[in-house]
Amino acid sequence: MPKIRFADQNLEVVFDYEKEWASITFDYDSSRTVALEEAVKIYEIGAILAQPKKKLTIQVQDARMTFPVIEDEGPFKHWIPVAPTLRRILTAINRSSRCVRGSIRLETFNEWVSTHTELLSLGSIPEGQLIFPRWPDDGIVDEVEQILAPISVELMGVQYAALIEVPIASVARDDREITIVAGQPGVVDEIIRAPGADISDFVDLSVETFKYRKSISGAVLIAGGFET
Repeated sequence: MPKIRFADQNLEVVFDYEKEWASITFDYDSSRTVALEEAVKIYEIGAILAQPKKKLTIQVQDARMTFPVIEDEGPFKHWIPVAPTLRRILTAINRSSRCVRGSIRLETFNEWVSTHTELLSLGSIPEGQLIFPRWPDDGIVDEVEQILAPISVELMGVQYAALIEVPIASVARDDREITIVAGQPGVVDEIIRAPGADISDFVDLSVETFKYRKSISGAVLIAGGFET
């Protein structure tokens, strides 16, 4: 059986069935100008390729062949925590009545992601650390199960805002700071608005909705807004 090649705009996979061998070529040339959908897809592909263990499986009708892929995380490990949030942002934009402005140069998109990596990761990865200065009433941290964190970023003529639920896995204190280790975060609600728009009403409504869903009658701990 000859070699078989599959390719799209970003990824090329060549299978050699006789040698049970496959090669992957990933085009992430930062000089390209792409639509936001393609930019997000590139990050998703990179995040998949960065997984330490992965396989390629080809199935045609009842025939299936699986090719192990080298267990190398590659240069895209830092894309893993941001890719899910980038997809959420794109999905929220597509659901809204607002449109992004034109295309974006991948180099510019990479710089934007790099600037907001910690913020984008907040909504997707567990075991992250949140460090706060001590405050007079910080005993509330021992009375609640989660922190609610509003986040806001602007990209290509729109503003994405979300309220993130960050479960508290453990707490450590010293004289100056409180360090909270987070559990698996989740998105309570999200919205797309114009750049610079006030989101305080969105945050207030999302907090009340969260308390209703969780049957919480007392106080909740809300972090200061994480913004650009």
